[in-house]
Amino acid sequence: MDTASIQGRTSQGVPPELRPRQSAIPAPARYAWLLAGGYVVFGTAWILTSTWLAASNAVSIAQMEHFEIWKGVAFITLTAALIFVFAYVLFVRIRRQEEVIARQMHAIHNTERAMLAGTFAGTIAHDINNALTVSSLAMGELKSSVRPGSEEARLTHAVDESLRAIDEWNRRLFDLGGRRAGGTVGQVDLAKLVASCVELAGHHAHLRDRAITLKPSPSRVMVIASEQLVRRAVLNLVLNAAEACGPGGVIEVAVEVQDGGSVRIRVDDSGPGVPAALRKRILEPFFTTKPEGTGMGLASVVACADFHHGAVSIGDAPLGGARFELVLKA
Repeated sequence: MDTASIQGRTSQGVPPELRPRQSAIPAPARYAWLLAGGYVVFGTAWILTSTWLAASNAVSIAQMEHFEIWKGVAFITLTAALIFVFAYVLFVRIRRQEEVIARQMHAIHNTERAMLAGTFAGTIAHDINNALTVSSLAMGELKSSVRPGSEEARLTHAVDESLRAIDEWNRRLFDLGGRRAGGTVGQVDLAKLVASCVELAGHHAHLRDRAITLKPSPSRVMVIASEQLVRRAVLNLVLNAAEACGPGGVIEVAVEVQDGGSVRIRVDDSGPGVPAALRKRILEPFFTTKPEGTGMGLASVVACADFHHGAVSIGDAPLGGARFELVLKA
């Protein structure tokens, strides 16, 4: 894959299969040349034809001037009508494309909320399971020490049944957490997935004045992963970099295959970077340094890494800002 530079809403360098099905301006250069060429042809034909008609029918200079005035008014009216039709069609297509992007972003936010709910459910289930393990062991010892048929045995049996019921509910909580946090797991081409994330992020308002570059990577990087978790994590890393570097900033994204088969997704930015003292805290849920932040964006990246038994690291980027790395096991 060649290096792709995306400024604002452009999509140069992104494979055709990753671009939106309905582009607001398909093949911009070609359509611009066709529009300009059509205008030249139409204007030239109008001038030649209208001048010939005026010269053929005018019997005086005054009548010729009259024809020229109406010829100019007619030309302006026709070109205005053509511009209106072209602009109307273009704006309708842009509006439809923005609606598609808005629906995609809404679906991604819903996925993030479900993923975080699953993460919390899994965490709670894990803590409950630890307590149940201790309780079950203690109950086993207690059952062996009471006399069968006694009141203590009856109470012990009731408590044991309650612990079994709690254990069953906890298993369901584990299953719920796993489904919501990870979704469907299968073969995922990370090179293609990251490229599509860069393309989608390029339509976001935070990237309109930033330059984002997708570095060359292998044509196919296959891993067993949750596509929705990885997609949300990459989008969060890119949008976080865009907010950090500000207007005029530069972002670089890369997919790298490491020794041992693991895959690293790297996002560099030209912002101020992350102080060493905050590099651990910034990955915690609900911790944020932004006035309007929620502290959940990077938490979803950590959840993605945990789900795939990977890791997240923060360092210094050659661009002068922060480097975020998400490592997934192949």
